[in-house]
Amino acid sequence: MPEPAPVAPPVEDWSGAFIGVQAGGAQGDVDWLFPLAGTRADHDNDGGFGGLYAGYNWQSNSLVYGFDAEFNAADISGSTPCPNPAFSCQTELNSFGSIRGRIGGAMDRWHIYGAAGYAFADADAQSINVATGAPFYAADTSETLDGWTIAFGAERKLGSNTVLRGEIAHYDFDTANYFQPSVAPANIGFSHTALKIGLHLKF
Repeated sequence: MPEPAPVAPPVEDWSGAFIGVQAGGAQGDVDWLFPLAGTRADHDNDGGFGGLYAGYNWQSNSLVYGFDAEFNAADISGSTPCPNPAFSCQTELNSFGSIRGRIGGAMDRWHIYGAAGYAFADADAQSINVATGAPFYAADTSETLDGWTIAFGAERKLGSNTVLRGEIAHYDFDTANYFQPSVAPANIGFSHTALKIGLHLKF
């Protein structure tokens, strides 16, 4: 008698809601432009972050698609001498997050995916007098940033509803105007790439 054909293992179920925690590190670029003088003061930003994420998946055979949202508290900062070297141009990204669509494929206990969507952040910028430590412009220097993100990641089921996730994501934000335009305008653009590790529960 012929041997029976091997039976393919069942595809893991990735459908449903999920919520988890994540942390990681980021490195990025900050582009300063002082339009009145036509000068620049660009530098790198780096640091860490941690936050929450949640979302929902649908599944059709091995195709998995859905959405997620995240919010992270961050300490991603950097500085460089301003065009006037008596001042230091400093920035700090205080928080960032995103709302994304996701699509990927399930392979046994692995889920490989790509994601893209809207990103937002809160960032500070200031020119600090090197000799005195006093800011050049003493008003509120925090701005809310809008932008986009793209990411690639992999998830691994540790149990029936516990999932470990690793991801690399790039964030790019629109240029924002800092300082009073008629006194000391500075147009500043932020971008960064983040490496994340997360752990979530699937419901």
